[in-house]
Amino acid sequence: MLDRRWKTLSGEAVEDVATEVSGLVETGERVVHIGTDAQKIEQRVEFVTCIVVLNPGKGGLVFYTRAPRSMRDVKTLRQKLFTEAWLSVETAMQLNPHLPDDAPIVVHLDVNPDQRWASSRHIHEVVGLVVGQGFEVLFKPDAWAASHAADHALKRRALTR
Repeated sequence: MLDRRWKTLSGEAVEDVATEVSGLVETGERVVHIGTDAQKIEQRVEFVTCIVVLNPGKGGLVFYTRAPRSMRDVKTLRQKLFTEAWLSVETAMQLNPHLPDDAPIVVHLDVNPDQRWASSRHIHEVVGLVVGQGFEVLFKPDAWAASHAADHALKRRALTR
């Protein structure tokens, strides 16, 4: 994941996202948040993963990347949610060795615990995937890195085609 092309939300290319994030974390009490969102475009599903380095009370920076290829075989909501979760976990696992030992990484999942939403049926599975890898987890309504930052990057991409 970290070897993919990363950009800032302003569209600026980032040469080495691990070095950028590490440098930001080392300069203060910053928390790394990672989230992935997906959007169906024609017959395929595109995924965008965001790394958000939040400096509480002072804003933050967002880096994003698209999955290297869109996926045509994502047929179910469960497949989509697991792919989103795994792309975020994979990013967290690759980024973790570049950060100080006490730097928290929080993985955001685009699942809703409210029984009215279909994603609620899969919440325990995807939360278990993240927690099982040793990361903190947030889900809706608190999963803003997935439901807002990654969603924004996805829609920005769709608009600039």
